[in-house]
Amino acid sequence: MNVRKSIDYSAMFAELDTLVGEKLPQMEMYYEIGRLVSERQEKGAAVAAAEYLQSAFPETSGFSPRSLRRMREFYRAYASDSEIMNEAMSLGWTQNIVILESDLTMQERSWYIRAALRFSWSKSVLVQQITTAAHLSLDLAEEMCYTEENELESSSSQCNGDGSIDAANETPVAAFLLDPQFFYRRVHAGPLSVCRWCGRAAEIADETGQSDPIERKRRMCMENQRTQSHSDIKLGRFLSLVLRHDPDAAGITLDEHGWADVQELLAGVRRSGRQISMETLERIVRENNKQRYSFNADHTKIRANQGHSLQVDVELTPVKPPQYLYHGTATRFLAAIRQEGIKKMSRQYVHLSSDFQTATEVGRRHGQPVVITISAEAMAYDGATFYLSENGVWLCEYVPPEYFCAEG
Repeated sequence: MNVRKSIDYSAMFAELDTLVGEKLPQMEMYYEIGRLVSERQEKGAAVAAAEYLQSAFPETSGFSPRSLRRMREFYRAYASDSEIMNEAMSLGWTQNIVILESDLTMQERSWYIRAALRFSWSKSVLVQQITTAAHLSLDLAEEMCYTEENELESSSSQCNGDGSIDAANETPVAAFLLDPQFFYRRVHAGPLSVCRWCGRAAEIADETGQSDPIERKRRMCMENQRTQSHSDIKLGRFLSLVLRHDPDAAGITLDEHGWADVQELLAGVRRSGRQISMETLERIVRENNKQRYSFNADHTKIRANQGHSLQVDVELTPVKPPQYLYHGTATRFLAAIRQEGIKKMSRQYVHLSSDFQTATEVGRRHGQPVVITISAEAMAYDGATFYLSENGVWLCEYVPPEYFCAEG
């Protein structure tokens, strides 16, 4: 006959009493409960904690054995990575459970946590994005945080853009994925003519009652151009992911200087299910507002100009900076920036703007904008090295707080 051994959980129960009595925010309380249960080696610790909490706090929901096991798994999943843990703590519990219980790598979990925060994804939308593997097509590099804590919604966070303006970034990329209007196209049985401006099908049925064929062609041409622009934006973001952060997403390799073979890249993009041609690639490189990419002289190789999280040498030459450079961020990140300075974190360099307006636009992407003016000339005089990327972004390793000369 097996006799169940009595286990003394009194110390854990006392700590649970204290936690619940402190009226902590939900995520903080669940984190601490998960930590307490994880510290116990007994197999039944989660059930014992759940039964105690349900008995001691019957008016409080969320303390079922299943919930306690989830709190324990949440803590264990991210305990070794404070950066991801702090990001997850800024997200709601329901969304965290969706991510935790999906078949994702740790890197993919981090991506979906950041995406859910940036785009305010609900549970159902988050499930849809994971199901469709959105992490393969959306690039969140511009939202990388530059503090060790990396909390997007707390005072111990800061975010940095790449120092240049791109009007397309002011519309969340998720909108393109979720809004069916971007994908709706009419189907016509009649013959189609070709637009003399854009070279694509231009003849459409006259649903508005207008009989002017020129007006119909003009409207179709505008729609074709919008479709092409949207397609280029999505492809451009995937290229950014591949050339700056994850070449494996297209099954290619980069050399030590960040160059990719163009034909291998085109083949890899097609293998991922996306349509691309050499003409499309050249148009994306040529028309990208941020000039993120460069070809070599004979267009056989391509690379990102800056913004890599991979360790590559893009062969930058030190350049003497102007007297002042500018860093655009959101007001909620100022406290951390003032204390810690501006850090590069996962990227190779801190990105700075050469003018106040560009920095303001960068900051606006993260919330209420604020621009920090930096005494770059003084930094260089004291030994700091600056670089200027091919697309006009100023780069350096770190900006100490003592070189901040104004905020506005």
